[in-house]
Formats: sequence, C-alpha cells, structure tokens
Amino acid sequence: MDLLVDRWIEDFEENIAFIRDFSSLTVNSWCDRPQSVVIVAQSICTTTDSGLTTSAERRRLDVEVAAVRTVETTLEDVAMANQFVLDIAEVKAQAAQHMDRGAVTDGNQSRTSQVIDVLNDVVATEIVCYMRYQRHAISAAGINSGPVAAEFAEHAAAELRHAMSAAERVNQLGGDPDLSPEKLAERSHTDYKAFDDADLEGMLQENLIAERIVIEIYQQVIRWLGEDDPTTRRLLESILAEEEEHADDLADLLTTID
Repeated sequence: MDLLVDRWIEDFEENIAFIRDFSSLTVNSWCDRPQSVVIVAQSICTTTDSGLTTSAERRRLDVEVAAVRTVETTLEDVAMANQFVLDIAEVKAQAAQHMDRGAVTDGNQSRTSQVIDVLNDVVATEIVCYMRYQRHAISAAGINSGPVAAEFAEHAAAELRHAMSAAERVNQLGGDPDLSPEKLAERSHTDYKAFDDADLEGMLQENLIAERIVIEIYQQVIRWLGEDDPTTRRLLESILAEEEEHADDLADLLTTID
C-alpha cells in the first residue's frame, strides 16, 4: 500500500506543476488531462477515508486533492458554459420587433452598412469579370481558340451568377444593389481589357490576374466577417471556391498556348 501511495504522490507532484499553470493554458491543452487527474484524486480520497495512510501523508494528499478538485470544478464550469441554452421566448419577442429589417436580426452582429458596401463592390467586380470573360469568349480566334473560348463562356456564366447572389444578399440586408453602369468600373476591383482576337495568351493572363485579385480580396473579406455575419461569409466562401477553380483552369490553359 505504501508503494501505491508513493506512486499517487509522484503522479500528483507532476500534476501540481500542471495545475499551477492551469489558468494560462488553452482549453485544448488541458481538456483531457484533468480527467485523469480527477480519477487519481478520487482514488486517494477513497484510501484516505479508509485510514490507510499516515497523518503526514494524509495532510499532504489533502492539499493536492483540494487542488485537483479545483480543476474538476473548473471543468464543470466550462462544460456548463459550453452548453447550448435557447431562450425561445426571448427569440420570439425579438423576432416580432423591427420586422422592417427583414432577414437582419440581432444575431447578425456585423456592421451592416459596411457589409452592404463591400457586397456592392463584389457585385461590380463580378459584373466586370462577366463582361470581360464574355467579350473574350466571343472574340477569341485561332487554332487553340475552341477550348479557351468555351472556358471563358463557362466562367462568364459563373461570374454573373456570383454578381446576382451578392446583389440579392445586399437586398436581404436592407441595402440597394448598385447596378448602375457608371459605377461598375469605379467600384470593381478588376479591370475590363480587350485584346486582339488571336491573343489568347493575353486574354488568359489578364483573366488569371483578375481571378488572383478577387481570391485575395475575398479571403480578406471572409476573415473580416468572421462569425458576425455567417450568411454573407458562407456566400463569399462559395464564390471564393469557384474563383479558385477558375484560376486553376486558366493556369492549365496557359500551358497549352504556344
């Protein structure tokens, strides 16, 4: 029995160092370990209650068991804090207020006016990309123009779909989608450029540059949105995924152009 107690004490000496730094550790680094510590503590409680240890050992173990119980209590507090508790009465009351806001509820914690501005920039960018791709799809000529023009046409359709999705989200947020022709070039993050019909390489390079621009910008916007507006974030994530596919397609086609 003395050997068993010694082993428990040895284990606790290691755990006490862990407990000392407990408050500075992240949840991921301690969420598993305290469970094993608590198991040992419970074993010690059983032994000490049965009077099998000396009074000196008992005093030492009492201190360490108290520390472990502190960890156990903290775990219980964290578990309670992480539980999903829904106040349906409060949700219903909030839903009945400000119905003029439509889809925008108190759960949307974003700066809505700024999100609308960002989305209108997305609308303009995607429309300019649509027009550029469509222009290149129509004018592309030469021996290799078939697959290139087909790719441009496919991308053009996707860009128009992206623009309409972003415009619909602006409307959901209570804003006005900015589709005015005079504002498109001003708001767009990419440029509209035409090339000689046979300059397939120039067209591919220009569109690849544009895709890389929007990929970087949309990544930044997604990080900025975070959890404040998950619906807009998911929309941009889906658009971003397609833009990345477009960039890969264009890079592949460039390798086939002599």
